[in-house]
Amino acid sequence: MGRRSGSGNEGCTLRALTLTLGLAALVATSVAVSGSAFGVQNEGLAWSQYGGSGPQARNAAMMVYDSALGEDVLFGGVSSGGGGEVIYNDTWTYNGTTWTQQHPASSPPETFNASMAYDAALGVVVLYTDSNGNEETWTYNGITWTQQFPTNNPGVTNGPEMDYDAALGEVVLVTQPADRTTAATDETWTY
Repeated sequence: MGRRSGSGNEGCTLRALTLTLGLAALVATSVAVSGSAFGVQNEGLAWSQYGGSGPQARNAAMMVYDSALGEDVLFGGVSSGGGGEVIYNDTWTYNGTTWTQQHPASSPPETFNASMAYDAALGVVVLYTDSNGNEETWTYNGITWTQQFPTNNPGVTNGPEMDYDAALGEVVLVTQPADRTTAATDETWTY
């Protein structure tokens, strides 16, 4: 699997833009995994469910397709039940037929309702989380997660959505400020 090199932080900065109109074309990155056997594929006209073992049941996980790996990458999420709430920081990949739990040397903190996108220019998955009051940016290169330290970051967010913009060659994150007492404007960030 050792296919990528470098820290993934080369030339990366975040810059803030204020957006007063809605951004129309971002794809939501939150997913819900239901049951221990998850995997639904769209075969064009109908959805077909695939069985097998996989991640534990959870909500608000982040999942994105990594074109360099040729697999979907799932991270984190939350489940609640009789034993209380469980927040995950595990990494799984799905190749279309089989889920495989990955065991990277380092991982982001337990998180849910964060944002994740595949950055085709850098060849890494980018994760932004403000879990537990810590605003963090992480990249996954197919082997391990690496925490990045950009000059600026979006801060505490409210429902962030992230996607890769091929025309810009950057990941775009849109969020509402966590403090909604000011004028209602979304914030747009690029990485």
